[in-house]
Amino acid sequence: MYALKTPLNIVERGFLRSAISGLNQSARLRRFVTTAM
Repeated sequence: MYALKTPLNIVERGFLRSAISGLNQSARLRRFVTTAM
């Protein structure tokens, strides 16, 4: 069980990190668009 849980945890963490970075990028883009306007 533990051996299966560890890779899943790593994948989950990577997915969370990518989702967070995507949110940050979209927020930055939105801020840039509002400043340009």
